[in-house]
Amino acid sequence: MNKKRSSSKVKKKSSAQIIKQSTENLQLNRALHNNKVSKNLDQFVYWTSLALLALFNLIACFFLIPFLMFFDGFYLYLSVVLFGLMFGLLFNFLIIGLEHLDDHHMILAGIFIPLLAVVDIVIILRITERINSILKATVQYDISMIIIIFIVAFILPYLATVVTGKHKI
Repeated sequence: MNKKRSSSKVKKKSSAQIIKQSTENLQLNRALHNNKVSKNLDQFVYWTSLALLALFNLIACFFLIPFLMFFDGFYLYLSVVLFGLMFGLLFNFLIIGLEHLDDHHMILAGIFIPLLAVVDIVIILRITERINSILKATVQYDISMIIIIFIVAFILPYLATVVTGKHKI
């Protein structure tokens, strides 16, 4: 009878091990599934954020038109810096908020958004020039200087987070 007890203990122990191993496997599978779902959701949020940021950037650039039409000198460049910083902060929040995505997503965002910002500002400058020619306005500004100022202001928030170590390239 003593042998039966010891063999039943062995069976219980092995059963407990099997149950424990099954539970661990189940938890691992759930974690992998949740990780895959989380990654897919993050990618959806990433692409949606990029699209919304691109749309917002274009729409918001239209608010820059009055500044380009009626300001010159210091106030014109100040408004361009403020718009650039605002868009740069939005871009920076997107990149930092989704930093666990793949490197190619970061590279794509790092190229796409600044290029889009440059295209938007060039479009807005062309529209402003056309409006100025129709209204016969005499505001003069250097297009290349505005683009350079906008790009520097746009990239500045991201560079600040890299320099302070809050984000790694």
